[in-house]
Amino acid sequence: MKYFLFLLLFLVIGCSQAPQVSTKTDFDNYMAELTKHNKKMNESLQSMYSNGNFKQFSQEHFLALVEEYIQNISSMKPQTTEVQELQQLHLEALKLQYEFQAYFSEWAEQTPDDARDAAMYQKLEESKQKTLEWSQKIKALSEKWQVDIMQATPEQNGGLFQMVDLSN
Repeated sequence: MKYFLFLLLFLVIGCSQAPQVSTKTDFDNYMAELTKHNKKMNESLQSMYSNGNFKQFSQEHFLALVEEYIQNISSMKPQTTEVQELQQLHLEALKLQYEFQAYFSEWAEQTPDDARDAAMYQKLEESKQKTLEWSQKIKALSEKWQVDIMQATPEQNGGLFQMVDLSN
């Protein structure tokens, strides 16, 4: 009877734990999902901006698309600490850039405030720094595990969601 209880306990404990995912597999999954969200965002941007009126597009659609993109990235659930930290860094950069974009989308209608403008530019610089750090970490992990990340990560220097090849 003791043997049966031990076997039953072993099966219950063994079957109740979530399977462990390697960091490489988690990174592969993260990059695949990130690529999917980036492609969707870029397609939305291209279709909505096709009319050529940037100011109207920016005021009516851009921030909503960025907000949706941030929610999509937030919904990703990496399983390993290393990939979770990578995602957190990405989200921090996106949220800082979103604050900057939201502020300056209404900038023309606001009362001039140099201190507030400087604070927003500081957020933009923080966002760029976090994005650079995030990109470097992705590149390092892709080299470590020989994962092809070509055109899988957004570059934020020339625009929030432009695609960039980090394989070089």
